[in-house]
Amino acid sequence: MKVRATVLALSVLGGHAIAAEHEAHAAHAAPSVTDLVFPILNFLIFAFLIWRYFWPQVKVTLAERQRGIAKLLDEADRTRTEAQADLADVQAKRAAQDDEARRIGDDLRREGQHLRDSIVTNARRGAERIRRDAALLGEHEATQSARQLRAELSGVVVRRAAELLRERIDDRHQARFVEGFLADVQSEVTE
Repeated sequence: MKVRATVLALSVLGGHAIAAEHEAHAAHAAPSVTDLVFPILNFLIFAFLIWRYFWPQVKVTLAERQRGIAKLLDEADRTRTEAQADLADVQAKRAAQDDEARRIGDDLRREGQHLRDSIVTNARRGAERIRRDAALLGEHEATQSARQLRAELSGVVVRRAAELLRERIDDRHQARFVEGFLADVQSEVTE
């Protein structure tokens, strides 16, 4: 209510000052002291009314606005601090995950290397065993073949010798061989 009364008073005084100034210009007379005093007096009244009635409300509004801005700034600082803490936490977790990934990769490489070495070692052992077995089998087969060859050769030699003996030995030679064989057998038995 006070504000409306003040606005009305200012309008009336302002209107009076404007009318007085208009009359002074209309007459083109030399300015009088009243022409100077009334506008100053009018301004002082206007300034007093503003200072008295409007300025406290402006101060309250500005103070509330300042408190609101301070509250928003405090909240923004708190939010920024929380965001920085969250960012640091995320960065720490990421670094830990990177370290864990490197460690797992290193472990997998070591295990893969160990597995490869184990497979190569086992393959070499298997190859050596196969070589030994092949050599033994080769020796065994060579021995078997030699025995079989000797047996066949001896059979052939005996058959050929028998054929040659039949062709070249007559009854007289045969009787002498039989007597010599029997003498050898008797000497062996008696000894």
